[in-house]
Amino acid sequence: MCSSDLKLETKNDEPIKRVAPQYMSKKIEASKNDKQKTQTHKLLRGDVLKLQNGLKGFDVELGLRYCMNDATFYKDMLKTYAENEKVGELLTYLQMENWNGFQLALHSVRNTSQTIGAMDIAREAKNLELAFKKGDLNYVKSNARTFVDKYQKTISVIKDYHEEV
Repeated sequence: MCSSDLKLETKNDEPIKRVAPQYMSKKIEASKNDKQKTQTHKLLRGDVLKLQNGLKGFDVELGLRYCMNDATFYKDMLKTYAENEKVGELLTYLQMENWNGFQLALHSVRNTSQTIGAMDIAREAKNLELAFKKGDLNYVKSNARTFVDKYQKTISVIKDYHEEV
């Protein structure tokens, strides 16, 4: 852009830059491209319904919000959740009655479950954590195995969903 393409005027003693028309069209086109990119990342209602149908029992909309409403990112999170499952770890701690280890793994499961919208598992994990805090080991012992079974089913739902996609 040469100096003849810019005209300087003043308004209230401040210079105003004027851009020559040939340069304006480039800015407008760049703005249109940015708008198109944004629209391709918008989540369509059909995408949400497809996820909800495949992931029964999940709060898909909450999971998507945690994933910035990006369906691809959400699917990656689901895959990571299933790949990094802690069933074996929880069962080992349960069998050994290593309550500190069980509680740490449980806390991790609770947080990651909430992130993907697996709210039933997140709630049950929270109930077990609260029982730990209250010192109610009887509640933990009587509900931990059921929790692990439900957690395992949640992982199966995710794996089955990924096989369908």
